[in-house]
Amino acid sequence: MAENTKKFLGTELKMIDLLDALPQGIGFCDLDEVVLHVNAKLCEMTGFGVEELVGRQVSSTLLAPEHDAFLREQTARRCDGHSDDYELPLLRKDGSTFWASISAAPMKDSSGAVIGTLAAVIDVTDRKAAEAALVKQREFLRDVIDTMPNWVFTRDSSGRYTLANKSFVDFCRVSREELLGKTPYEFMQHRDASRYLREDQEVLQSLKPLEVTEERVSVPRSQESLWVNVIKKPLLSPEHGAPQVLSVITDITEIKRAEEALHTTVEGTAGTTAEDFFRSAAFHLAKALGTKYAFLGRVSERDPALVDTLAVWWEDHFLDNFSFKLAGTPSEQVLGSSMTHIPADLQKLFPSDHYLAQSGAEGYLGLPIYSASGNASGVIAVWNDKPLSDWGPARSILRIFAARAGAELERLKAEQDGIKLQRQLLQAQKMEAIGQLAAGVAHDLNNALGAVVGHLQLLQLHKPSQKELERSVAVALDGCEKASSLVEQLLGFARQGKYNLGNLCVQDSVRRIIQFIGRIIDGKTTIEEQSSDENFYVRADEAQLQQVLINLLLNAQKAMPQGGRIKISFGVKNVANADKLNRRAVPGDFVTISVRDSGIGIPSENLDKIFEPFFTTRTDGGNGLGLPMVYGIMQNHGGWIEVESAPGRGSTFTLYFPRLASGELTMSTQSDVSISTGAGLVMVLDDEAPLVELTRIFLEKAGFQVQGFTSPFEALKWYEHNYALVDLIILDMKMPNMDGTAAFDELRRIDPAAQVIVLSGYIQDSAVHNLLERGVIKFFQKPLQYPMLTKWVVERSNSGKRATKERPKKAANA
Repeated sequence: MAENTKKFLGTELKMIDLLDALPQGIGFCDLDEVVLHVNAKLCEMTGFGVEELVGRQVSSTLLAPEHDAFLREQTARRCDGHSDDYELPLLRKDGSTFWASISAAPMKDSSGAVIGTLAAVIDVTDRKAAEAALVKQREFLRDVIDTMPNWVFTRDSSGRYTLANKSFVDFCRVSREELLGKTPYEFMQHRDASRYLREDQEVLQSLKPLEVTEERVSVPRSQESLWVNVIKKPLLSPEHGAPQVLSVITDITEIKRAEEALHTTVEGTAGTTAEDFFRSAAFHLAKALGTKYAFLGRVSERDPALVDTLAVWWEDHFLDNFSFKLAGTPSEQVLGSSMTHIPADLQKLFPSDHYLAQSGAEGYLGLPIYSASGNASGVIAVWNDKPLSDWGPARSILRIFAARAGAELERLKAEQDGIKLQRQLLQAQKMEAIGQLAAGVAHDLNNALGAVVGHLQLLQLHKPSQKELERSVAVALDGCEKASSLVEQLLGFARQGKYNLGNLCVQDSVRRIIQFIGRIIDGKTTIEEQSSDENFYVRADEAQLQQVLINLLLNAQKAMPQGGRIKISFGVKNVANADKLNRRAVPGDFVTISVRDSGIGIPSENLDKIFEPFFTTRTDGGNGLGLPMVYGIMQNHGGWIEVESAPGRGSTFTLYFPRLASGELTMSTQSDVSISTGAGLVMVLDDEAPLVELTRIFLEKAGFQVQGFTSPFEALKWYEHNYALVDLIILDMKMPNMDGTAAFDELRRIDPAAQVIVLSGYIQDSAVHNLLERGVIKFFQKPLQYPMLTKWVVERSNSGKRATKERPKKAANA
């Protein structure tokens, strides 16, 4: 070492001052790694003085022990004449380290022999810190990219992947190492790979971004395909300089599915209202959301503990609507929350819901239907026989249709309220007319009853001869028929409810109405009916026709305060554009009924207003509902009303009814009341004992056995044990303690095959119509024509339609 130091000092002493002026740290050491000299800069870097470094080994002073082996390798390379650049952490005097960039070269003597190492040292701590920060930032960005659900990757100009995030690697179903450096041809279908690389070249050539809003891609190594949104941008690579293509791809399959589901459901329900909307919504919701079951229901107006279904889609068909109890069902939970999603185990949560059990229900999604006031008034729900995932778009679709269903229910309610109000107003108008009829009807009714009572009293006073008896009975029967006819006409005019359409002879109906209203037309007004050679027939509700004509006749009378003439005429007119006058009308022949008066007439400015509700020019309390009611009735019959009038020249109102062709006529005729005989057991239930007894007498004379009751409870108790013997049940609709409907329900509970006919004084009773729809086989109106009733029972018995005796012993529920 001393020899090497002497040589170094002898040859390099002159350069020491020059070395101290250099900005780099300079150090010399011999082949034993002993420091021979350092310049001022290296001392500054390390914090050592020259005398603290010279003569000491590099490994023990400036390097940590873990770098000893590296230093020996470098010394050996110097001995072999090699130079190297490397970076290494060096120790400072205070024990801290700094990163140094070292350029090491062999130091030779004048003979060329290597005597040591010359090292130039630069402090690169700041650069290394920046590089470390950059690496950390890159790792952070890579982590960020890897957490993105989008597929993010880059490809170079040859189509090879240079970067790919985890989402894209997972999509390709390979590892990142397998993907990088490869082209799409090695993972994807050829046609897809070609399309992707064509798009890349378009971006590289134009250096402009490219967006493909919707593109279908095949999943590698799978038969599946997805919908994606593609954004591609040119990217200059800082490492290679050549531009690459950055692709950011978003999977929009669920969005597309939601759009298609919403489109399908909206399109399927567009233009539908009321029941059609609810059924269409249930069907399309199930199809769009991939479930087997869907339903819409509303809280029952009868009982808030029930839900009335509006539509139920069940696997591949609609169920008839029904009611169910809310308690213990998912609907109860839905109505108490904003949204209910039960992904699985639905039956375990609601074990008492037998509809869920029948469908094998697993997953459920339901939402309340809200009324305009914000109250939960119904439920819309889908469920499946397998778990139901929480698919976000399903909630949105359900919300849309819950809102539409709520609006539809509000519309229906408003419509029903409007119809109800209209009926109430029309009924009020009818009752106004009835008030005018009451006096005349009472007079005629008292006359008819007076004849009945008088002849019955006559029979009480003395024993009549056979001729006197027959005359008194005939007069009494005629009086009863007149009284019954008057009551029936008054009920028919005053009744509410549906139309009771029948085939009518117009002239006959008008004559009956003229006879009826003649009781209240004052003596100064005359009604004339124009004779016609031919009878004209229409299909109409006679009670509604009465209402129309009575209104027109009363209006005509009021238009002639000093009296005058009302003329009624008939005709037939072919109308080719009937559908323009009433959208329900069919072009063809129409029967016309014209009511003409000689009154004061209607001013022209009022002609367009007279059919508007509540429009009236009367000062005597008119409500303006009469003519609007007439207009509505004519529209509902497929016809219309026209008016011609001028002040001082009277008015003519003409009604148009579609004419019935001769082939459509099925007019009833008086039946033969001669009675033959039959056989069987008939049960009669009526709270009036005289009527039960009278029915028994007629039926027994015709060969039947009769079991009569005035108490429904006694009748049901007897029937419970003898129902298999009974062929027919005659049931009165109006009884105290239990009405006809309740009695019918009990009869059918005991025997679902019970054969029942019902009696009522009022055919338009809604309960009668309901029972006829539920299986009652015949209706007879009171007062009964007993021979007609008996004849029908006999004919039924002889036709072989008696009830079978072989029935199940009992049914729990009908």
